[in-house]
Amino acid sequence: MPRPAGGAAKSWGDLTKKVRVSGVSWFGVVSSTMTPREFIERYYVQLQDDRAALTAYYTDASVLIAKGKENRGLAAIGKHLANLPKLGIEPEVISEQRTPFGAELIVITGRLRHEDQRAVPFTETFLVTLPETGGDTGDTVVHNQTFFFIAG
Repeated sequence: MPRPAGGAAKSWGDLTKKVRVSGVSWFGVVSSTMTPREFIERYYVQLQDDRAALTAYYTDASVLIAKGKENRGLAAIGKHLANLPKLGIEPEVISEQRTPFGAELIVITGRLRHEDQRAVPFTETFLVTLPETGGDTGDTVVHNQTFFFIAG
């Protein structure tokens, strides 16, 4: 499986919790489970290669907050993702925990590089759950996501 830029995936550690996924994955393979680490690896690969495909993980109730700006709903999130510049993302730490209602809270810290600029530290958080209504009940859905640069 392709790795995010910088080879930083080696430091992600061993995560064992599972996020249920069914249907066609980014690579056209049907999967019954996916670890949070695998979800993040694939998410960042898609962010580089095919951002439009990422919209399959959001709903009209999803919220993505990037640098303090709220993007609510599928259309706004899709527009935000499509307008991002080409980025080099180097995740360094992933922490995850299962919430009492069955969702996975995934927190990532790392470094982001835009073209030839110096890498800037960031933190990103996902709340990944199964859909409550509509669609295939096994599909992974990102309900909430935040992204912030870390001031240094």
